[in-house]
Amino acid sequence: MKRIDLKILFVAVLALLASCMKDEVEFNDVSYKRPVNIAVPVSTISADYNSILRRLAKNDGKTVPDIKSKDDGMLYVEYNKDYHIGWADVLTMNNIMLGLSSPMPLTQGVKINRTMTERLKLNTNDGQRIDSLIIAKAAMTVKAEPMDVDGQYTLSIAELSNGGRPLNISWAAQSGCNQEIDLAGYTIVPQHSTDSSYLTISISLNGTAKSSSINSVFSFSLSTTDIEPQIVFGFFGTRLVYNSPSEMPLDFFDSYEFNDGIEFTGTDLTLDVNNWTGTQFDVKMDIMRLVDRDNITENIKFDIENTLYVDQVSHDAYRPDGNFEPCANKFTLDTANSDVNSLLSIDPISYKYSILVTSNPKGETKENYLTPESSLDCHVNMYIPLWMKITDMDRTDTIDFDLNSIIIDKDNADYVDTLSMFFDFNNGFPLTMVTQAYLVDGQMRVVDSLFPRFEQVWKMPKIDANKRVSEWAHVSKTAVMDQEKIKRCSDADVKKILLKSIIDTENAGECQFFKFYNEYAMKIKFSFEVVSNYLSD
Repeated sequence: MKRIDLKILFVAVLALLASCMKDEVEFNDVSYKRPVNIAVPVSTISADYNSILRRLAKNDGKTVPDIKSKDDGMLYVEYNKDYHIGWADVLTMNNIMLGLSSPMPLTQGVKINRTMTERLKLNTNDGQRIDSLIIAKAAMTVKAEPMDVDGQYTLSIAELSNGGRPLNISWAAQSGCNQEIDLAGYTIVPQHSTDSSYLTISISLNGTAKSSSINSVFSFSLSTTDIEPQIVFGFFGTRLVYNSPSEMPLDFFDSYEFNDGIEFTGTDLTLDVNNWTGTQFDVKMDIMRLVDRDNITENIKFDIENTLYVDQVSHDAYRPDGNFEPCANKFTLDTANSDVNSLLSIDPISYKYSILVTSNPKGETKENYLTPESSLDCHVNMYIPLWMKITDMDRTDTIDFDLNSIIIDKDNADYVDTLSMFFDFNNGFPLTMVTQAYLVDGQMRVVDSLFPRFEQVWKMPKIDANKRVSEWAHVSKTAVMDQEKIKRCSDADVKKILLKSIIDTENAGECQFFKFYNEYAMKIKFSFEVVSNYLSD
């Protein structure tokens, strides 16, 4: 369980009192002809949950994490990380590149009829098979050196077609060739061998030599790079297509001071997977560890399967405009199936894990397909609701209260009859607090107390069946200093009011957990009154 120090909970409220009291009352150097009755105007100070959390943050320049709110107002901290596995992570193809160069001596008037044929393997992985591919984007560059031959070159690729017609281009041998062909819309239907899906490239020269030369060279090149498929069918193998060791910084725990004050409950860790592809996958979340400030790690223990199988989208359901439902799967680690909640007690600053994705984990059960828009999207989410309990937490807070400044100086202490302080405590948080107020000097030495004993000035508000505050609690408290106490505190040069408190979420004798909502707040109304019956000469 996680505990958090709320040591400045009321400092966030009460530290503002100094500015409220300064220059509120002025004593003029005049002779009063009537009883003096001086009252400081009422000041209202309030604090909401966000302001309290901001003040809880370490003062070391770190960015304080955002506190979010659900639709119902419940507060929580959340961490997210997304992973996108695209079609190119699943299937990689060889670039179509071919270069041929062969000596071809020429004898004038002699006929030439020469053909060279090469196989080009498309699949880079022997376990993959490409059955058909419609090209969305690609360009092929064909080059050939001129030869002194009256005839023509012919390039043909039987497996590459457009409108059912195989690619077949010709050019005059004497002029050579330097041509770019836009392959968008072409279809590739490769041939297959044991470990290869391949194209057959055939280049031929037919004609008659116009001169004789022993140094003539038959030279040809072809290149196509970065083929982007409109859609490709085949079987893309059972293989690890993605392995990403990852770390999620938990700045919430690194930005606040913690001790045995507050416990967290309800934390969960979720992996969501949406498969927009025509390929099956296993997605495994592995090496799940929390790391503390000293780089000490704790493995998360769980009793559920951490590998998700996601089926492929049926080709009948696929729509090029994206208007189809993905295949989805998820798992959640929570208090019911893991110790993820209790491990927060190590004050983690990061969460380390790996995402491993394996294609076709069940083997070749059905034909795969991929498009440029095909993706496997993984979303990792850590949800930390601010649902807490506080048990006997000690707190210390101060209010600036320079007594001798209030009565001008201590020589006037004998003429002040009473000094009354009025507190209105309005509590909208699901907690209680008993408090004693001490009058202290500049060195924080206790001179006297304001209350006869520890008083419960913050009472538990009304809580509904959902453990939510339904009605604020209000307590009015008056502390009166008589002339003797005023004289004693003036001689001791009282500078502050020190509040010592014990905070609890104890309700009906049991320590309860409470959710915290964004409407929770607390308010203090504070005023004081100085009464004197001194009449001047």
